[in-house]
Amino acid sequence: MYYCKQSKLTALPSVVRKVEIKYRKPVTTTVFSKAKFQDSEKREVLELLNQKGSGLLKVEVSLFDEESNHVMQSIFEWFITICGFGTFAMCGRTRSEK
Repeated sequence: MYYCKQSKLTALPSVVRKVEIKYRKPVTTTVFSKAKFQDSEKREVLELLNQKGSGLLKVEVSLFDEESNHVMQSIFEWFITICGFGTFAMCGRTRSEK
């Protein structure tokens, strides 16, 4: 759940639209991950949501093994939207509950 005091945004229903995964090597130990926005910054994402109410967001996720070897690289493309911009079904509410 996302909340921004300036814009009073309260929920971001999201759907994965596309995933690209590249496995680099097999791993049998514990893994850890790192994630970051791809081609955008947090400020740009918030601006897009405040202006349009929805948009696409790419998140790059990397997995590493215990020895810090890079074992997997992926990009998740998400469609995100804000409740109140005509997406009541995705938000779990009906128009009468607004």
